[in-house]
Amino acid sequence: MSEVTQQTDAERLEFLLAEMTGVHEELLVLTREHREALRRADGGRLAACNLGQRQLVARIGRLDTVRRELIESMLPGTPAREVTLTALARRLTGPARERLETSAAKLRELIGVIGDENRAVCDATRTLLGHMDGMVRQIAANLSRSGTYGRCGSVRPDARIASGIDLSH
Repeated sequence: MSEVTQQTDAERLEFLLAEMTGVHEELLVLTREHREALRRADGGRLAACNLGQRQLVARIGRLDTVRRELIESMLPGTPAREVTLTALARRLTGPARERLETSAAKLRELIGVIGDENRAVCDATRTLLGHMDGMVRQIAANLSRSGTYGRCGSVRPDARIASGIDLSH
């Protein structure tokens, strides 16, 4: 690999890592906001967080296309799924290599933190849904004075429902 080619590859990889890190940092902030919105049961903020997260994930998808193109140019014929950004950085020499390996490690760590935050958001969502389901069941049971509805809020199979429709009018 010529020095000029290596310099160009290093610059492209450095740009890609910086862009991906920036987008993931934004995603981490938004994921934490999402968690806080869940804690406060703020529906409007939850919707805004979901929209923002979808937009950031779309940006990450576009950056992943750039990553695949970079892999193709640096390692023709190698499937992109088999090559990490760290592996690309290791193909370089000199100070760029160390800088890029450090950037790739930072990005990998950031992605791990986002994964942890997403798991916490998932757990909080399950807890909130369980609480809401319990409330709805309790309300349904209290409103069903006739005993028609079971504990799950659905019509009991053994319930007799007294009803009629006047078809004479």
